[in-house]
Amino acid sequence: MQKLQIGQAIGAGIKQFFGQFRTAVKIGWVPLVILVIAHGIFMAMVLPELEALMPQEGAADGQTEVLTEAEVQQLGIEFMARFGWLGVIAGLVTILAYVMVATGWLRFLLRGDDLAGRAGMFQFSGREFRMLGTAILLMLVFGIVGFAVVSVLAGLAFVIGGFVNLVILVVYGALMLAFVRMALLFPMVALDQGANWGVAWRLGKGNSWRLFWTYVVITFFVAMLSFVAFIPVGLVTGLVGAMAPGSISFGIVLPLLAYDAIYVGGFMITLGSLADAYRQLNGPGAGVSDRELAVFDDE
Repeated sequence: MQKLQIGQAIGAGIKQFFGQFRTAVKIGWVPLVILVIAHGIFMAMVLPELEALMPQEGAADGQTEVLTEAEVQQLGIEFMARFGWLGVIAGLVTILAYVMVATGWLRFLLRGDDLAGRAGMFQFSGREFRMLGTAILLMLVFGIVGFAVVSVLAGLAFVIGGFVNLVILVVYGALMLAFVRMALLFPMVALDQGANWGVAWRLGKGNSWRLFWTYVVITFFVAMLSFVAFIPVGLVTGLVGAMAPGSISFGIVLPLLAYDAIYVGGFMITLGSLADAYRQLNGPGAGVSDRELAVFDDE
């Protein structure tokens, strides 16, 4: 049984992103622009209306009105009624952009496929749709199972008493271990090997905890890296915004571009660790690129 080398997988995610930074930018900049446009439109439309809904400072005493719980709930309902559809659209565009990044980056890391001289990647074909479908199905299955188990335990709370919270914690821990094993589906789908849940489960056999700790450590690293990056970004965007108050470009677009870039970069680092774990566990399809295989094609 192949044992996953946690340190190697973590180091590979970091090294591949920074060592292949030009290719990472090449793969990620078009989806990033899509993200910024979608988020910028959402923020530009929602923020003024949201500000209008919020209570203003009193003109006489300078005090801000404190909302009751019922008023907060009513504001939330009103906000969702007016902008819920826009949030759904922005969320879908965000998912689609990240699917593009995941597919292109995983294929580059595992097969050596690049963009063949293109300046950027705007591709959403059958492979990306399969990746999207796999992600949605995976989240639905684990979400439904988790909700069902917690609902049953809540109903049995009078039987197991104070142990219910402990049981729920154990159940969620087991679901998390199962999820990190099934995450091996993503490189499999990116490499056109199909969304074979049984194969993904067998690949992770004996490595559930190793996959879990790989995910935890790389997520912690990405979080710390993002925190450090947010500090200068916040200072610069705040300074530039103060120099041009009221400017949509400086007040909304530039911060969104910076923050989305940081999130996309962190996502690619995490994907790098997943790709290396997939390679270590001998996942199907990893290896020679389509361009190299084409040399042996019959003319």
